[in-house]
Amino acid sequence: MNNNVSKVIRVSAPGTLMLLGEHAVLHGAWSLVCAINRRMTVTLRPTHNSKVIITSALGRDEAAPDALPAPRAPFQFVWAALRSFSSLPSGCEIEIESSFSEKIGFGSSAAVTVALVAAVRAWQGLAWDREAMHQHARDVIRSVQGQGSGADVAGCVFGGIVAYRAHGPDIVPLPGRTCPIAATYCGYKTPTADVIARVDDASKRQPELFNQLFQLINACAIAGRDAVERADWASLGEIMNMHQGLHEALGVGDIECAARVFAFRNEPGVLGAKISGSGLGDCVTALGTVHNDSFPYPLIPIEMEEKGVARE
Repeated sequence: MNNNVSKVIRVSAPGTLMLLGEHAVLHGAWSLVCAINRRMTVTLRPTHNSKVIITSALGRDEAAPDALPAPRAPFQFVWAALRSFSSLPSGCEIEIESSFSEKIGFGSSAAVTVALVAAVRAWQGLAWDREAMHQHARDVIRSVQGQGSGADVAGCVFGGIVAYRAHGPDIVPLPGRTCPIAATYCGYKTPTADVIARVDDASKRQPELFNQLFQLINACAIAGRDAVERADWASLGEIMNMHQGLHEALGVGDIECAARVFAFRNEPGVLGAKISGSGLGDCVTALGTVHNDSFPYPLIPIEMEEKGVARE
């Protein structure tokens, strides 16, 4: 009998928001990402059954542990994560719970992948090694998407605010630094791969200019990291505003995003606002305090989260 069958393993990982560095992080630039207090939780129950059963609000799927399927929706990241291990100790039941919608750009793919990788590693008796978890989860996501910087994975694994560069990777947690933050959803989301392809096409037409834009975004991320280390939130807000202009130059802004950015900037408690993520929809983020009674768009209540991936 497998002694691991009796264990129930419960792991959660936070959602994330990109503060600085979108797009350029795919070209070797620094980025700044933060974890938020919306979490994805994976409960893994080893069983004597000859099945792996996955359940969540998105549905149910199952397979034999020695014949795991190629990644398939809606659990493509789950199957990819399971297949990344050489073997599973037994069958199991995997329950996935989320406190945020996968339709909103809070890094749900990264969060579920990190939580599941951590849970299976714990099931197999492997060390709680955050760097190993990051590399493992990043590789899983790249196997599904074809690319991915790993910045959102770093935020999920380490929590708080993290300075991140994909080449290395270089991961610099900035603990003990939090500021009020707000977000609103544009009501639609252009797939990240489509936005990246659009930026790539534009950069081929103007390679020198786009290279300079990526360098400026890198400079914003480096300056933003310095501001966080000093807890100089006013400076970070100014840098976010500048970064938004670079988003527009990349061609990933639109009317709905811009309307929300300027609505945030009209709030007296906001220090800066920009698109969070690849752009052309999804979320706009503000640094500072926003009051529901005056803001013209629905707010998603979030806070920065110091805790990264954790066994519950």
